[in-house]
Amino acid sequence: MDLTTEKQLLGPLDRAAAAELAVLVPWDLTVPTLRAAFEFGTYVRLPAVPSEPAEADDFRRAMDAQRASLLGRDVPVRWQLSAPAGVVPGGLGPPSWPDDVNGLGPHLADLSARRWWLATEGAFIEEVRRSVGRDKHVDQLRLALAGTLAPFALEGLLFRDGSTPAACMEQAALGAGASRADPDESGRLEELRRILGDVASRDRKLALDPALPGFEGDGPFLWGSLNPYGWETGANPLLLYAFGPEPLATLERRVLGRPELKAK
Repeated sequence: MDLTTEKQLLGPLDRAAAAELAVLVPWDLTVPTLRAAFEFGTYVRLPAVPSEPAEADDFRRAMDAQRASLLGRDVPVRWQLSAPAGVVPGGLGPPSWPDDVNGLGPHLADLSARRWWLATEGAFIEEVRRSVGRDKHVDQLRLALAGTLAPFALEGLLFRDGSTPAACMEQAALGAGASRADPDESGRLEELRRILGDVASRDRKLALDPALPGFEGDGPFLWGSLNPYGWETGANPLLLYAFGPEPLATLERRVLGRPELKAK
């Protein structure tokens, strides 16, 4: 994810037909405002979230077909992602474009291709849901994992039973209750507050308020206090990604036996 770059696109949305942006489709983006801008007035029919690794290729092919449909042209895919020896990844790659097209669009499309391939290769989205649903009370590591679903909390993306990645994130947030920020993350959090503040000011419909009580400093972040409608609009997934526990730092604390930053 690169929210800094996505924020840069909020200004030139009226130039979305420019070559460097015309390679993007909704699932290349995380900010809901941008996703809506790149739907091109066409309903996106997404396949169900893969529940087993064997389903990944069909999922990628279906997503590539949707990309071609949205862009109104054939989209030959190319890959820049290093795969294990002997494995040739296919599908969900960034589209081919002329050599003179460069800039923000291709950068975000490349990032999108990488995260979707990694997420589907091991059925990651489904595995996070299984982890979160295992117990009634969610620990901080699973809350951190749920936050990584933010790029996949896409309108129209459903599990086979009809539930959404956003619903999984909500379950984790309510089960964990609250968390605190790692003091070492203060710089990153301040940058994210600035980005989300800019997004909030440009799209009031999101009701995205990074100045909610508890979000001004190091917490406690009270996840039950979020607007319940914000999970489906995409506002709350962004907040959980931005202010929730950082996955690697949380895992490190567990491995080293350091206390978790759970709010009391």
